[in-house]
Amino acid sequence: MPWIAGLLAFAECVLGVALIVRMFPDPVFPLCIGVLVVFGAVTAWGASMGRIENCGCYGNMLALTPLQGALLTTLYAALVATAWWFPAGFALMPAVQRDVLIGSVAFFAGMAVVSMWSRVKFGKDLLDTSPVKPRRPWNPAWLEGFADYADRRAQLVILMKPACPFCKAWIQPLNKISRRPGMPKVIGGMVADGGRIDSFLKEFSVEFPVLPVKAGTMSRIALAFPTLVTVEDGVIASVSVNQLPPELVDQLRH
Repeated sequence: MPWIAGLLAFAECVLGVALIVRMFPDPVFPLCIGVLVVFGAVTAWGASMGRIENCGCYGNMLALTPLQGALLTTLYAALVATAWWFPAGFALMPAVQRDVLIGSVAFFAGMAVVSMWSRVKFGKDLLDTSPVKPRRPWNPAWLEGFADYADRRAQLVILMKPACPFCKAWIQPLNKISRRPGMPKVIGGMVADGGRIDSFLKEFSVEFPVLPVKAGTMSRIALAFPTLVTVEDGVIASVSVNQLPPELVDQLRH
């Protein structure tokens, strides 16, 4: 739920400031470092098992590879260690530490409230850095070989994961769209090598092309799985998650 995510982000920011100004007893610092080590190990394990393509810590604002995520976690652990070994209490009086913490609570609480208001009022995040938005140009380089298959005025791009059950449920409707000459060209995108994609096409009887996508690129352009993007004359017309545009639904019914 979005409000839980916002609450956790708020708590993380405030606790981070409290650590920096040393408002917690000493045992909290090695505990925090241990938690970061565990998070880094989980990320490394998930990447080695092929379960994740990125750490997912920053959404589409900053897509990190597992290696980059592990290095950033190491940096965070080093910062906590620095705050532990060189306490800010030597430079800040207790009253100033308290004021800094109170100010951070007010600031981050305000940011959380404004962010949730934006979500409720406009149905979108306050800061959305995704490059995939209506009326923006579509970058053919996002899907390797896209230009070779975009032989119609409009394309319907579906961004998938091999193990996504919702993605597999869309295959037959998308096959139907791909067979109709008056409808958009269906092109899939997936983080996988050629052999994995070929196996996926055969196993699920996919009739439209599925192209490889780099993991970092997928992290930036996929809102969730499956993400469906309609492109008309090189410009993004619509973006949705697990839902066809209404006009395509109407065409399928006739």
